[in-house]
Amino acid sequence: MAPQRKNKKKSLSRKQKLQERSKIVRATGKTNAAPKNVLAIVPSSMPTPSSAPGWIAYEVAFQLLAPLHIGWRKVGSLMQTRPYVTARNMWGALTARLARDRAEVEGRKANPQDYRSVGEEVSKSLSFTYFFPALVPDPLEALYPVQAADGPVYGRGRLSFELFDYLLLDTYASTALDAQRYAAEEDSLHEVEMIRPRTRPLDGTSLGGQYGADADALGAPVYLVGYVLVRDGGPRGWYDAWKRLQIGGEGRYGWGRVRLTSCLQTTSTKKLFGLFDLVDLTAERPILLAGAQGPALAHALAVKFDEASPLASVTGTVEPLVGRETRVDEKPGFGAIPSQPRICWTPGAIIPQGACIAIGHYGIWQAYSG
Repeated sequence: MAPQRKNKKKSLSRKQKLQERSKIVRATGKTNAAPKNVLAIVPSSMPTPSSAPGWIAYEVAFQLLAPLHIGWRKVGSLMQTRPYVTARNMWGALTARLARDRAEVEGRKANPQDYRSVGEEVSKSLSFTYFFPALVPDPLEALYPVQAADGPVYGRGRLSFELFDYLLLDTYASTALDAQRYAAEEDSLHEVEMIRPRTRPLDGTSLGGQYGADADALGAPVYLVGYVLVRDGGPRGWYDAWKRLQIGGEGRYGWGRVRLTSCLQTTSTKKLFGLFDLVDLTAERPILLAGAQGPALAHALAVKFDEASPLASVTGTVEPLVGRETRVDEKPGFGAIPSQPRICWTPGAIIPQGACIAIGHYGIWQAYSG
């Protein structure tokens, strides 16, 4: 009797895997499994008709699966992270994923022109808020900074800076090696600060007993919560890319991986982060109304930039906001050109008298006069 031949599993290309995965998601409506005890509410396709007028807002939660580093500044040998994700980081992560997906369908690698054209599409039809860490997948529980007399506090519960730092931030040390000397390269030792994918144990802190026994003993899962506003259905294929983002720096080491756990349409009567009214979703950019003595939850212009007006009478700190841009027609290389700096109030700055605000490109707030 002839021996039975084992069926060899045919290996699929990445393009075929993407196509198969899309079929499964469309058929079942399921993405990656949700974390334990958390209901994943992720539609298989964005329920926004392409003909829908104006902007439509969705509240979003990602679970962190790996450390997250959002580049801020260097202090000694420490590369500090911002304690939130800027809208520009969200724009960049989605642009990179979407450009690669489109190029891969065509059987090639994405080039700088792909990134630039896709980035322009994303900027025109999507608007992002900043995303903040939270211990539950709910924007109302976001741990956003609020400027106080003794420094920043976080969230509507006003978590102290010391407790926020202890629970959510950590560092990773590394160095480059000199193979000829079998030793570390001189001056190469450095630390990279990160937002942890799981907090330190909550037991013994003011949050102990609030998130369950596992969180007390092992730490609570960390989420990134915020909003995305969509116009004209968004760029082609954006929502599938949205479910497979890698955000921030140190990506080659696996940092910045996230899982989309919810993406639900919100109504115009529901306040963003429980603080801001959506007052006009038919304008060129989404318009918010901030109440008096509320915090700015994004960088807000402190000085006029091009035709954009600054927010007046804000209390807080300012910083120049600069990024790096890829424009191969001007200078070859990724990120070869520094962006024009914007002088901004930092997130957490207090808006004493309230304001009508337009969410500009890259999520930067600017005054809106109508």
